[in-house]
Amino acid sequence: MAVHFAKERLADQVHRVLRDRILSHELGPGHRLSVPALALEFGLSRSPVREAVQRLVTDGLAEERPNQGATVATMDLAELADMYEVRAPLDGLAARLVTGREVPGLGEELASALDLHRRALAAGDVSDIITADLDFHGAIARSCGNAAVWAVLEPIHRRVAVAILAGEPLVWPADALVEHEAIVAAIASRDPDAARQAAEDHIMLARDRICGKLAEARAARD
Repeated sequence: MAVHFAKERLADQVHRVLRDRILSHELGPGHRLSVPALALEFGLSRSPVREAVQRLVTDGLAEERPNQGATVATMDLAELADMYEVRAPLDGLAARLVTGREVPGLGEELASALDLHRRALAAGDVSDIITADLDFHGAIARSCGNAAVWAVLEPIHRRVAVAILAGEPLVWPADALVEHEAIVAAIASRDPDAARQAAEDHIMLARDRICGKLAEARAARD
């Protein structure tokens, strides 16, 4: 099916189309993102396509490989486990720090992310499930009042989409939603220790779910 683009913001539109293809598994891990081939497919010059692909690299959804250009990002079991072990205490710290702070609009951001999560689960929309997850954790980390925490977490969060895709994004996010609700409840009750613990527990449970799925897939291949 042909993809039609408006004349403005071509790179943004190409980025959205390619992101959706990756998040829907239409483009799987390791798939080559050839700028000339994509430009030909979309009927565009290479410049907006090249910019869109580079944005995917920045997002963590694609990676540059020597002599290959960009490909859809992959993540192995060891990398995922290491990333989540680093992420857990940082997300916990962000939740603790944000608890009790007066951050205009934060409550609405978190409620919106939870609502999107619920609707995406009901619709089986993987892209929106991932968006909801990133919106939720990003809102807390950006609002925690410690710029260093967000500076470290931001690149980790960009890789989270790849991690979620490595698991079963239409099965376990129901558990993740319950865990997100527990984090919000702890923040709302102004209990920083409970917020930290809820956030850390959630990240480690997510790690166990995704690593378990990757281990099963590897055992099946072997």
